[in-house]
Amino acid sequence: MMIEHVFPQVVGEIAPLRDVLRGQLIEYGQTPEHADALLALVLAPLIGTGAFWDKMTGLWRYEYGVPFEINGSQVWGAHMWVPVAYLGEALKTVNRFLSDGTRAEYLARLNHPERHAITLAEMIPGSKLAAATQAEFEVPGLGIGNSTVDWLIAGNGRHILLDVKSRSRDFIEQMAREGDAREMPEPEHDPALLFRNLEGKFVHADPDTQLQGAWIATHIAQPRKRPHPPLQALRAPSHCWPSARCPSEPCLPPCVHSAGWAFGGRFMYAAMYINLPSWPVPP
Repeated sequence: MMIEHVFPQVVGEIAPLRDVLRGQLIEYGQTPEHADALLALVLAPLIGTGAFWDKMTGLWRYEYGVPFEINGSQVWGAHMWVPVAYLGEALKTVNRFLSDGTRAEYLARLNHPERHAITLAEMIPGSKLAAATQAEFEVPGLGIGNSTVDWLIAGNGRHILLDVKSRSRDFIEQMAREGDAREMPEPEHDPALLFRNLEGKFVHADPDTQLQGAWIATHIAQPRKRPHPPLQALRAPSHCWPSARCPSEPCLPPCVHSAGWAFGGRFMYAAMYINLPSWPVPP
């Protein structure tokens, strides 16, 4: 694996992804038969990749994806060495919510190295839903034009529409600013980079019957504050603040919960993170 040559200091035990994933699925409650059925969903070459025990974070990770190209150089990061648990959660969500046709299309995209991290993020909201919650993925007819909405979630008395985005632009610009500096400069956050292409996604909706927002996975932590004025346009048509989240955030936004789905009648912007470090990390 590339990790053994690029950052060998973080590599502990090495094993096939298939074996590690099966073990984790069983450890977290799947029967061996169900674990094997979930493994059968994963296409090659993804299922044939390797996994390693990350000594720095104490996680099993698998190697898949491509490095970023920044200023003519390749930059490796956590988007290429994903925790095996993330893939397991995505597979359970796929099996639970996606129809046969949508499932086949999704798994094909998941198998593409350049699209893997982006595609994996699409399952995050569904993986956080309570067992009794009903939801659909890639739903047509609810957005503007021929667009589809990533998630339609059945709430108590009103529906929730969520579009999912994975953003790397802010991380790439941050790395480009590093240059030859001995220390990484402070990020220059531009919320518009997170929420671009969302302003025209949703039609106007009554928030008493339908909430609309976005789940955004980013490669760099965002400020814990409300969006800047450029995002005001998102609030008017959807009556909600989108929510920006790191992929490892363990719960839905505070306004989305099994009891009522809304807090204060609308979504609130929430930037809350469990940081995913990139390598190398200074001592």
